[in-house]
Amino acid sequence: MPRVTTARPSGLNTASTSEPLPPVANSRSTLAESADSDPEVRREELLATGRSASVAWQAGASKAHGVVHGDVVWCTERQEGYLRIDGLQPLPEGHQYQLWIVDAHRVGAPVDGGLFDLPKTGENVVPITARLPVRDAKAFVVTVEKQGGVVVSDQSDVVAVATL
Repeated sequence: MPRVTTARPSGLNTASTSEPLPPVANSRSTLAESADSDPEVRREELLATGRSASVAWQAGASKAHGVVHGDVVWCTERQEGYLRIDGLQPLPEGHQYQLWIVDAHRVGAPVDGGLFDLPKTGENVVPITARLPVRDAKAFVVTVEKQGGVVVSDQSDVVAVATL
């Protein structure tokens, strides 16, 4: 079995908004908890509950950063999920990957699913850190953004998509 590296979320989105974001409905999946436990183990535990969805990545329009393989595991009930990513390259300084969650119950921009860096090439497991509650996830999209992320992506550099 190949060695899996755990990628850590790289912090909160520092871009400002006019209104503070409400907390995620279920505090079970918090950034602090994810940092204290092994995301690979947590992902497997979430899959074992039988209450989560798992969907494979498809390549995004941008191939400049590699071609993604792996999957997304998401549980709406627990507001918890994990990305398993292989094939994307670590980004140059000044850029980060950002996850977006398309929620069928929201109008407008997708939910910010968190920023992350990939410490190396190969398989990485990344906890999802949704900034808002997600009621009906329809897709997960990974973009390349400037360091610190953006509030709304222009989707000009989409590297991966997983559609439920």
